[in-house]
Amino acid sequence: MITSGLGYLGLLFFTAGLLKLIEDKSGKGLLGKFFEYVPAVVCLYLVTMVLGSSGLWENTPEIVAVSSSTSSVLLPALIFLLLLRSDLRKVIKLGPRMIAVFVICSLSIMVSFVLGYLLFRGVLGAADSWKPLSALCGSWIGGTVNMVSIQGALGVSQGDMGYVLMTDTVSYAVWLILMLLVVPWSRRFDRWSGADGSGMEKVLSKLAEEGSAKVGVPTFGNIIFLLGLSAAVSAVSTTLGDITSAGLADFCAVNPVLSSLSSGSMWRVVYASLFGLAAAMTPLGRLGGSLELGNTMLYFVIAVTGAGVNLGELSFAAITAYLLLGLFILAAHSFFMCIAAKLFKFDFYSCQTASLANIGGVASATIISNAYSASLVPIGILMATLGTILGTAGGLVVAKVLELLQ
Repeated sequence: MITSGLGYLGLLFFTAGLLKLIEDKSGKGLLGKFFEYVPAVVCLYLVTMVLGSSGLWENTPEIVAVSSSTSSVLLPALIFLLLLRSDLRKVIKLGPRMIAVFVICSLSIMVSFVLGYLLFRGVLGAADSWKPLSALCGSWIGGTVNMVSIQGALGVSQGDMGYVLMTDTVSYAVWLILMLLVVPWSRRFDRWSGADGSGMEKVLSKLAEEGSAKVGVPTFGNIIFLLGLSAAVSAVSTTLGDITSAGLADFCAVNPVLSSLSSGSMWRVVYASLFGLAAAMTPLGRLGGSLELGNTMLYFVIAVTGAGVNLGELSFAAITAYLLLGLFILAAHSFFMCIAAKLFKFDFYSCQTASLANIGGVASATIISNAYSASLVPIGILMATLGTILGTAGGLVVAKVLELLQ
């Protein structure tokens, strides 16, 4: 049995690296198809949850401290690094109509989460179930980085995250497969909604004309600089978060409805996000290595998060409730998007890409774009970028709404 923090982190980090290596080497066979629908990052949730439930290590004070400090140090750094590729100027190239589709899609997900909470809160198990649900909402607006950001901001327990991770895994796989199956219905849907395809052609033309700035090669110099910079951003964000939290403590004591504003964890996430978005519009955004380094940190945080879940302690009734809630949210989201498509004459591709860019991120948005045409892939990537930018803020807004409704 592992009792040291070093042994604990060594096993988890090795597991994360091994799963990613297997995914990269899986090729185009059956294993490659599996990873296409269940990416390594999703498998990492499941594998580390199983390891955490197997009794392979003991939750000694050293392991608990190492787990907590790893997440708190890496979270602001990885947020900063992953947002370095989120240049708002590139997203604007999508044009107002495509951005409108995405924003309405995100709003439909947020509303669906609120409705789902109202219907299921009595069977979700915990009094503060709004916290893990908000983390899941952040994931379904942006991606995994938004989920772990909100987990850190709200202080969601590892046990509660178990329900979220299982719901996210199952719902994501179901939704991606369903979206691919209904691709042949696109023309029928467009006739029903009255969509005009000329808007898509304009966006593609604009992207082709303006192009995008090339990102540099990930060199050793870039990586070591970005590692140092992200560590500095983590330290500054933590300090500013603590200062802001202390400054708002008296105000929040008088206004309990705004009590979450006194959370240092939340402000740490906010400052790291602002630094990342600002730096993305500078030459720093074109330095090669930020995505690779940020994703490495993300894998490590996910491994630690999953390892903290003991499947034996999860309630079967609550797991069932969360899974049903996930399916309800997807159904409600579909209903709202159909109404929006009819009202605003949105085409099927835009709705599907926006939905999968929200719920699945870059990987699934790219898959659905490629199912139509390889030329549409840049649109999927930019939509997923927009989701990364908005996901944490959207999840925190839903968190406040759910907190008021409890």
